[in-house]
Amino acid sequence: MDIDVLLLSSRADTTLRRAGISTVGKLTSCEPSDLLALKNFGQTCLAEVQTALARMDLSLAPKSAKAPSPRALDIVARKAAGEPGVAIAADLGISPQAVSAYLKRAS
Repeated sequence: MDIDVLLLSSRADTTLRRAGISTVGKLTSCEPSDLLALKNFGQTCLAEVQTALARMDLSLAPKSAKAPSPRALDIVARKAAGEPGVAIAADLGISPQAVSAYLKRAS
């Protein structure tokens, strides 16, 4: 089912689609922290998505003790190699704060 059914704002919809999240199924497999790591996706967009999913009796994935994502591993490896966090963020299309959050979770 396409995320169009959620009737999200254009900011939330566009940000999710740019991240490759175009179905409700894929969206519900994301944790809130995954979404907050997306560039231009903040607390307001998160609340909007959670409300829209709740109207359909759905929710985001609960926080789990899962293995680090490939993106997180890439960020840690690039930072360990001396690449600046700002450059990593620009290359991956995420905010520098998201890079910091990935690094904090990895330590």
